[in-house]
Amino acid sequence: MSLRRRTSFHLLAATTLAGHAPAVLAAPPVYQRNGYAIAGYDAVAYFTNPKAIKGLTAFTARWREATWLFVSGENRAAFRANPERYAPQYGGHCAMSMASGKKVSADPEAWHVEKEKLYLNSSVKVRDSWLLRMDQYIKEADWWWQKSYAS
Repeated sequence: MSLRRRTSFHLLAATTLAGHAPAVLAAPPVYQRNGYAIAGYDAVAYFTNPKAIKGLTAFTARWREATWLFVSGENRAAFRANPERYAPQYGGHCAMSMASGKKVSADPEAWHVEKEKLYLNSSVKVRDSWLLRMDQYIKEADWWWQKSYAS
């Protein structure tokens, strides 16, 4: 074993034994239903169409240990180039529920794009309530999401 590898190994072992995690944190998980992120809906299409559109198994991509479906190769390429831009906030969980620190599955048909970010909610009725105080709910959800995955 080289000196560099031994040093890296010993640093990793020391931080683990001391109860400290390595500096690299795992990416937050993506909620999946039926084996797909956003239940198979095209993440890019939310930004280019007035309605949610199911993706096709002919156009897939892997990101954050999830399979994403798209309606076209163009949408898949756009996602691959910048997945953070298109992926839903809070790992695809309901934005309203995340505002109170809860992870609840979302309905891909209950969505809203705000300031170039995709938000999903558990139902259209919940989404409509969320829209009434959206700015406040986003602040609260961002805080809970950060708290969940920053440490």
